[in-house]
Amino acid sequence: MLTLKILGSGQEFGRACIYLKTGNSRILLDCGINPGEIGRRSLPKFSLIDLSNLSAIVLTHAHLDHSAASPSTLSRGFKGRVYMTLPTMALAHLLWRDEYSIMEREWKGKSKLWSLRDMQRLLADHCVAKTYHEEFSLNGIKLNFHNAGHILGSAMVEVKSPSFRLVYTGDLGTSSNHLRLWKTSDIAYPDFLICEATYGGVDRRSRVDVEKEFVSSVREVLESGGKVLIPAFSVGRAQEVLKVFKDKEKVLSGYPVYVEGMAVDALRIYNQFIIYMDESIRRAYLFSGSEPFELDAISFPKTMRQRKEIISSKNPCVIIAPSGMLRGGWSLWYFSKLASAEENMIALCGHMAEGTLANRLLKGERAFIVKDMISGKKVSLQVKAKVQHFEISAHAMHSELCNFIAQMKPETLILVHGSASSIEALAKSVEQHASNVYMPLNTVSLKFKTRQKLVEEKLFIEVPLTDTTRLMLPRYRKVLVKHLDKQRFLRPIELRSLMLSLKPKPSAS
Repeated sequence: MLTLKILGSGQEFGRACIYLKTGNSRILLDCGINPGEIGRRSLPKFSLIDLSNLSAIVLTHAHLDHSAASPSTLSRGFKGRVYMTLPTMALAHLLWRDEYSIMEREWKGKSKLWSLRDMQRLLADHCVAKTYHEEFSLNGIKLNFHNAGHILGSAMVEVKSPSFRLVYTGDLGTSSNHLRLWKTSDIAYPDFLICEATYGGVDRRSRVDVEKEFVSSVREVLESGGKVLIPAFSVGRAQEVLKVFKDKEKVLSGYPVYVEGMAVDALRIYNQFIIYMDESIRRAYLFSGSEPFELDAISFPKTMRQRKEIISSKNPCVIIAPSGMLRGGWSLWYFSKLASAEENMIALCGHMAEGTLANRLLKGERAFIVKDMISGKKVSLQVKAKVQHFEISAHAMHSELCNFIAQMKPETLILVHGSASSIEALAKSVEQHASNVYMPLNTVSLKFKTRQKLVEEKLFIEVPLTDTTRLMLPRYRKVLVKHLDKQRFLRPIELRSLMLSLKPKPSAS
């Protein structure tokens, strides 16, 4: 029996958290917060489970909507391990620390999600780093991380038991970012696939066109004497934007680019894990020492005096600052200083969660009351700056999600991490690739009967088959088939179709 409880990300963006129970194993797949909420409402539905009986938490990547509820589990009785990749551990430490400082500053009158001590204790005593393809056992099941290509260290989770195989995508990356793209060859044909649907039903224009428009719009504002604020996640989005600027450095030459806050620390971590990036970046670093995000005009403000000079100066510039949805941090401070001047631009990149200030901006709202993070005073603000949105995202778009699911061919598909409309749009496009498709809401429990598999998962055979080999064919599992010097996974029914197609046709008499 397999039980899945949707504690978060059920027809909503973020708050990724799925409880998996089978045999003696009880794990959480991700443990994130809802960035559009404040206080305990942002947490997963922990009341539905007993955290003290949890075997482990398995994190796919460091983004807050997938990881930031983890420290809060200790005060609720969690005693197990938290598994993730090494880059995820380094980045999670960074982001949790930053989130704690935002809670201290912005959440007056609201109880914090976790204490600083709990965060430090979780990292020191509970977190365990694993690499891609380093299979490990946990109470009768085996787990494995596979590259997801979303942000540095991001992973899909493969769960194997004697009676089923499940793959959870976390967030899937796009073919146009700076990381290695995901592959399905090692994980295809799972019994269960839990897949994100952030951009279900949405396909961007070509990345080349988006980047061209982005750089052109930034250049236009700079040439007219304005400043460009790019609110960006410290991890992922900031690096994506810097990579675009590096590739178009000649177009933006002569204009300073300031990188703020935790994005600076994240850059250092990214540069330590070049091996996780795509081949072009690795080769450039190996043969020329070129760091992927380093610009000639890049600067890192360290003091308030420097920041005030940036604001008061009449010199045009670009400012990249977290948080990415204007929830707090330096992006909100710069926003309060720059948004009232019509020569400036607020450039929003990627998905903006419902309820966040950035999402309200995209919907056309222009009057805000924001809190100055330095003085603590509330400031009334009328936005006159240009507000533009560019689909520079590290998420797979609709066509890429469809392609992924078509290659995976799961028996059962469970769609999460998206709005009701995005999940429904994706479900309609991929229903032919899965026997069953589920679109659960939060708090829903899904229970599946599973059967013991008596045959080894990967059986390697060559086509055409001998009679002896035919007897070895499994009824349910995929088979690694070699035919015409090519290897691919086939289901037994597909293999039988291939065998029929290879039978010599009777000659006409």
